Amino acid sequence: MIEQAGSDRVLFMQSTPQEHVNMRFPEIMNQGSPFNVPAGHTNNMEKVIAKFKKEAYEDNERKLQALRDNEIKSEQPWERFSDPAGPGPSNRRWPAKGLGSV
Repeated sequence: MIEQAGSDRVLFMQSTPQEHVNMRFPEIMNQGSPFNVPAGHTNNMEKVIAKFKKEAYEDNERKLQALRDNEIKSEQPWERFSDPAGPGPSNRRWPAKGLGSV
């Protein structure tokens, strides 16, 4: 099962991301009445599409660079939080009464 997960990960890492996302209802981007709309009053979506494509490309480049540099947060070793006071009874946040052996 681990070998299958590893091969799937390699497969997905080597595939190219999807450039176009199909929308079930693309008219949602231009909501409004289709009647009595003067010419030139609808939004041009080319600038919006270009902006979000650029942001997605920059985000993918940042993620790819983090992958190359082995700086992915979820794959870094876990660091313990050290308590400057150290272990001991002065470090308790509640009294030990009724809590059993603390």
